[in-house]
Amino acid sequence: MNITLPEIQANLSELLRKEKIDRNIIFDILKIYTISTHTVSRLKSGTSNKSKIPGEFLQKDLIYIKFAEENQNIFELISNLEKQENTKTLRPKFLVVLNGSNLAAINLRDSDKATRSLHCNIEDLTNNAEFFFELTGRKIDRSTREESEADRRAAEKMNKLYEEIEKVNIKKITSGGVKISHNLNVFFSRLLFCLFAEDTNIFEDRQFSKAIELYTEKMVQECMIFSKIYS
Repeated sequence: MNITLPEIQANLSELLRKEKIDRNIIFDILKIYTISTHTVSRLKSGTSNKSKIPGEFLQKDLIYIKFAEENQNIFELISNLEKQENTKTLRPKFLVVLNGSNLAAINLRDSDKATRSLHCNIEDLTNNAEFFFELTGRKIDRSTREESEADRRAAEKMNKLYEEIEKVNIKKITSGGVKISHNLNVFFSRLLFCLFAEDTNIFEDRQFSKAIELYTEKMVQECMIFSKIYS
């Protein structure tokens, strides 16, 4: 089954929450876009790396990554990368330059100047997940951009909900450790599936929404009853 954009957004969100953000996180990001662990490991170790320059990782027909220092201009670096002979002969789909906190990228297969480049904080990549979608071997139909924008907004709201739950339950999460965090991630994965299933008619019309509305109404009524009893 092909991975969907909302699934990629959810996986990126989880990765960026739990992992230390540095340049090496790009290799975990590639795996989220369904690049095999074997391919990523060979690129990272240098076995399949076509670049001989330290801090560069080039996979033919796929991606050209360059690590930068914090004080280097990543826009200048990626511009130079685009002009490299390796880029012309080995034809990677994407160029990526990143330092410890920021990322610049170019989709060399995209002729639209409005969408072919990206610059963002690495921690904001969830909100820009669509940009690298072609790493999955598929393309996003530009005629469905409104739907993709809706997916992006939904991912932002899911992030905010996750953060709010963490904030309210910080003591339980801290004391419960990995198990509580895992349970919370499972909950969000199931929530995402339910929203997807309703949107794609796997569920009956508004089945999940109606269930939420029903239990929300019931809980509100119970709270009102308790309020009257103890007021």
